[in-house]
Amino acid sequence: LTLGKGVQPEEQKFRASGSLTALAVDKFLGNTKVEQGAIDFVADRSQIKMSGTGQAFGAPAKLDVVKVGQDVGALTLTAVIDDAARAKLNFNSGPRIRGPLTLKLKAPLDKSGADVEIDLAKTTMESFGGPPWKSAGKPGKATLQIKPGPDGVQVNNLVIEAGTLNARGSALFANEGALKSLKLAPLRMSAADDLRLDLDGGERPKLTLRG
Repeated sequence: LTLGKGVQPEEQKFRASGSLTALAVDKFLGNTKVEQGAIDFVADRSQIKMSGTGQAFGAPAKLDVVKVGQDVGALTLTAVIDDAARAKLNFNSGPRIRGPLTLKLKAPLDKSGADVEIDLAKTTMESFGGPPWKSAGKPGKATLQIKPGPDGVQVNNLVIEAGTLNARGSALFANEGALKSLKLAPLRMSAADDLRLDLDGGERPKLTLRG
């Protein structure tokens, strides 16, 4: 650490390392919290890096934060969401999903939204009475972008590729997790399908399917 008259900012060089415990981040994505964080960090003039574990979406999660220079920085969160965690989050709308799914979420630290990847390899996705669209052990994934807003959490650029189920579209979830609307076009539940789906949620959901 250079001291004295005429010292320039670039001459101030430092490095710090340490750990944080019981870390909590309120509303890092909609009403979702990160809790019980145990984080190790390293910082210098050019960047800050953090890595550790915590609780998010009702499940243990791995947390990584990187902030370089004047960039906003981003949090990358990886968690395995099982049936019990999804029930706590009230994610019980739409096709029935059984088994754990792996969620990887990258969110800027300004809380403006997130890019999400979901690995569905270990899940079974049941159909409406017929054979499952996708069985556990077979590849499957979903990608989407999330943007919190006053009416809830908006999901854009939704892409699902899971066995015979393939879809693209958007959705809106209430802040407590309930599905408010869903639009899928195209929607394919078998190779020959060419469908469009519109769902309005609420106490008496309305479903429109064309194709």
